Amino acid sequence: MEMVCYHGTTESYAKRIVERGFTHEPFVQNKNIRLPGDLGCGTYFFLDDTDYNFNGHNCALNYAKKFKNKETSHVSVIKSNIFLETGQYLYMDMDSEDNIQLFTKAKEKLRNTVNAILNDAIRDDGAKKRDNVDGLFIEMMIAKRMINNPDIIVKRTYTAFNNEHARSNYPNGRELVIRNLSYLTAADNMEIVLTNAL
Repeated sequence: MEMVCYHGTTESYAKRIVERGFTHEPFVQNKNIRLPGDLGCGTYFFLDDTDYNFNGHNCALNYAKKFKNKETSHVSVIKSNIFLETGQYLYMDMDSEDNIQLFTKAKEKLRNTVNAILNDAIRDDGAKKRDNVDGLFIEMMIAKRMINNPDIIVKRTYTAFNNEHARSNYPNGRELVIRNLSYLTAADNMEIVLTNAL
C-alpha cells in the first residue's frame, strides 16, 4: 500500500527534513515532559480523504500558517510517499468502532494515572494549554500494554485552522502519525511541494 501524505512546517525546517529526514522523540515518563500530540508521539501528516472531501495538502498548509509561522513568514509543505508492505507494520485506525470502544474503556481505567502525570510531569506550555490529552492516553495504553505499540496511527481530527473555533466535535482533516520512522527514511520519497510567504 502506498500513502501520500503532507507535513506543514517552516521553510527552513522543510529543507532540513528533506536533507536529513524526520525525527521525533518517543514518550518517556519523567518530569517536565511535553504533552504528546493528539494521537501520541510521532511525526504528523495530513492525508487526502475523498469520503469527507479533506485535502491533505491544504490542511498541512493551513496548519503551518496557523502554528508554525511565529519565527518566519515562510511556510512549506512536504509531500511524502510512504510504502507499506501488507502485514509488515502495525496500523491503528482510531476511527474504527472497535478502537473507539477500546480507547473509551481505557480512558476510564487510566484517568487517575493520566491526571497524576498531567499534574506532576507535563511541561506548562502551548501543548498543555490546548488541553487535549488523548495522545497521553494513547501513550499510557501502550505503556500499560493495553495495546501493541503501533507503527502508524490514523484518525479524522479537528484542527482550528485560520480563524475557526478552537474546538469542534466534527473533523476537518485526516491525520496520520508515523511512530516508526523506518517508513520515512528514503529522502527520494519526500519533496517540498510548496513554499508560501504569509
